[in-house]
Amino acid sequence: MKNLKNLVAFLVCVLLVTLLTACSSSRMDGRWFASAKVNFNVGNFSADKYTFLENTTCNYNLNFAEDGTYNLSRSVPKNQRDIAVEEYQRLYIDYFKSKHTESEINELVESSKTCETADEYIKMALLGAANKKGYSNVSDFVCDSLDISTKVLASGNYKVDGDIVYLYSSNDTENPLCVGTIENNILTMTIDSVVLQFAKEE
Repeated sequence: MKNLKNLVAFLVCVLLVTLLTACSSSRMDGRWFASAKVNFNVGNFSADKYTFLENTTCNYNLNFAEDGTYNLSRSVPKNQRDIAVEEYQRLYIDYFKSKHTESEINELVESSKTCETADEYIKMALLGAANKKGYSNVSDFVCDSLDISTKVLASGNYKVDGDIVYLYSSNDTENPLCVGTIENNILTMTIDSVVLQFAKEE
């Protein structure tokens, strides 16, 4: 009889744990979304002239699966990336001109043999810098330099303990990469040194 009682008690505990795990999982399952303005560190340049400095938004997607795994990615809308690339090239041209005299730039243009204007030469120099870093084009180079490229930030397993959510990497289940809290169906978590508030997509 004693063994039977112990067995029943054990099965009840297992059932409770299973139910709690299922509830936590279903609570998180699905796509959670957050956004934040990108904070560029490009010196004392005017946002009036280079609008991307104030008007670029990064979107974060956090997907929780039923099997206890997650995937965290981020992206900047394509139209905003295009504007940032175009304006950054203008910023680079202006910066280059501020560091060289007109005569110095004219000498560089003449020595290039292929460029007719200062802007052409400076754009060529920017492409050269991209090539040296292994990029075939300026756009990808600028996006990575400004850290606005689409990328997966993390993936692995997650755990929910009450209102606390733990994100772990695939190869480390002991030390969480991120810890967030849920309040009023909003998941607050610090990513990229930015405090984000994720809302679940219904």
